Amino acid sequence: MSELTGENSENGRFGPGESGNPAGRPKGARNNASIIAEQLFEQKVEAVVEKIIERALAGNVAAMRL
Repeated sequence: MSELTGENSENGRFGPGESGNPAGRPKGARNNASIIAEQLFEQKVEAVVEKIIERALAGNVAAMRL
């Protein structure tokens, strides 16, 4: 087997730890949709918790488990 470097080897594969797209998305980068969904959730979290507590006090077993 030939030595693997930063470029493709003879069989067209990259070596361990070498990216096929070094200028790609950095580690830890998040999808924009995930960021927006998290922001919307944070805005409504108090109302959601209040509603769950209200339903649990009314006897809703699923809400009680939460």
